[in-house]
Amino acid sequence: MGTSSDASYLDWMVGGASNANILSAIIGNIVSWLVTKFVPSKLPYLLPVIPEEAENNANDNNEEHNRENENEEEETIVASGGSSPSVFNDHDYDNAEEKGRTVCVAIGRPGGTEQLRVITLKEGYVTCGYNVRQQLQQYRHSSSLSSSDALCRRPFLHVPTLVQQHQQQQLQTTSTPENRQSSSSSVSSLSLVVVRIYAFSINYADCCIRWGLYESANKYVGYPIVPGFDVAGIVEQVIEIRSSTATSSTRKRCSSFQKGDRVYGCSFFGAYSTRALIPSNQLRKIPDKKISFAQAAAVPAVSLTALYALHLGGAFPFVVNNNNTNTDTKIDKKMNKDIDATNSSTNTNTNSNITVIGGSKQNKSILIHSAAGGVGSMLVQMSQVLGLSPIVGVVGRTSKVSEARSLGCDIVIDKEQETKMNATTIWKAIEQAGPKEGYSIIMDPNGVSTLQDSYDHLCPTGRLVVFGFHSNLPMDDGRSSSAGFLDPLEWMKVIIKSIQMPKFDPMDMVTSNKSVLGFNLSFFVDEIDMLTPMYDQIETWLLSSSSSSSSSSSSLNNDGNDDDSDNAKTSLLRFPRITQLKMEQIGTAHKLIQSGKTIGKLVMIAGGRRE
Repeated sequence: MGTSSDASYLDWMVGGASNANILSAIIGNIVSWLVTKFVPSKLPYLLPVIPEEAENNANDNNEEHNRENENEEEETIVASGGSSPSVFNDHDYDNAEEKGRTVCVAIGRPGGTEQLRVITLKEGYVTCGYNVRQQLQQYRHSSSLSSSDALCRRPFLHVPTLVQQHQQQQLQTTSTPENRQSSSSSVSSLSLVVVRIYAFSINYADCCIRWGLYESANKYVGYPIVPGFDVAGIVEQVIEIRSSTATSSTRKRCSSFQKGDRVYGCSFFGAYSTRALIPSNQLRKIPDKKISFAQAAAVPAVSLTALYALHLGGAFPFVVNNNNTNTDTKIDKKMNKDIDATNSSTNTNTNSNITVIGGSKQNKSILIHSAAGGVGSMLVQMSQVLGLSPIVGVVGRTSKVSEARSLGCDIVIDKEQETKMNATTIWKAIEQAGPKEGYSIIMDPNGVSTLQDSYDHLCPTGRLVVFGFHSNLPMDDGRSSSAGFLDPLEWMKVIIKSIQMPKFDPMDMVTSNKSVLGFNLSFFVDEIDMLTPMYDQIETWLLSSSSSSSSSSSSLNNDGNDDDSDNAKTSLLRFPRITQLKMEQIGTAHKLIQSGKTIGKLVMIAGGRRE
């Protein structure tokens, strides 16, 4: 063990991963590269056995074939959203469905895209997030539900066993007064929903999970792991685990979903699947039949991240009313429908779980890095709705400039063009685009490449909000000949970049009146009730028509494509631009998002179904 000072360099590594996890990740990824480069026939030996996997998987011996197809089809997919040939096809999904089996993408250990395996689970098994396991363990201690540890072996859970154990526990609880008394606990009930997933989205964090550099995944799950946060699908089963102490309000919440409901929401990992077990308070009914599964799956993680970032930035303060036990919050409809970007007056809704407070500062400027990405596209639109101006967006490629402008950026800085002239001109352009005293809010997911400069360009009382470290991560420009595997040199750069991370002096922060704030939603399992009113706000914006006739915000049709027709409805917040791929193209999806070429969101269609 080194000193705290020595350890701090590597503790600041991507996502805050610990030293041991970083070392394990780097070794695992370099081994993957070496085997792929020199002895590809040995790749199957890098794939750990997963006990929950069904025998005779159709995709077990076809990794190399899939990788070759992905290389050939990548450019076609980028251009048209088409599909690459695949060994694991719709017929295989149909066979799995007939047998009641879940198909998922599992990662056996840190490594390259060879670890992304589409597998079929044994009958009765579904995927789940890490908080499901935690909740079952808590309920086990409070109400004698036995063997919950065995029920949920990391990312998988056997639903029939869970139901059987609950039924046995219910009989024991009601059999004697002693058992009824011992069941009394703060954990009085659980409401779990089995969702048949038809679409899930890809986030850059998923690549970090595969590399072994995502702290919450390492801390709460380990390997094997099924990545993914966003889901959309149909309720297949509702499991209400209640104790004798459950209140009437709790019982009402437990029954809010029914079989056949179209839902979307978040899972704390486990979303790369056709079937997942998710707590009911992490799901919501899709509010409009016109919204496709692909559209719904593209929304949760990026929109919640964007709105919480704006909350930290001071642009969207809110108060959660803890005295209200009803989590079905209502938002001030007038505020959402008639919001005026130039109106700085206070708007308070005393009957809501959210109090929105108009900012009093004269400087309402915001700088958004990666403005055309998943989170960035939401940040731009929300900033416009909340009256921030000027909205200055930074994009990494010239091809993304028009998208950033259409989202609502007042000024777009093109790093690709600026770098061709002179790397120093980027920040000169940023200075010229904003107020002379600096920016009120800067949103930075980049890490070492921009953090210090972002901090330096804040105005007094300005806030730097950090929610990623993309530039710290190994990069793939798409020219790699190793099918998505990264050169060991890139991993050495990861260590160097971590040492170069800026350190902000608290004394300077006080005297300059600047703040640095950071967060990671994957740790928010105990903050679901806080996120509920944020969901309400996001849905309201998505469904509310804008009072402006500007064409900068276009709606999406059910295929998830832009609808630029004259009759297209404009909303305060539009769904992200979507590129759809089939689930078996997961390796291609990771390579695309790793390359930085994507615009908007990548959404995987699970089980061959398209709406």
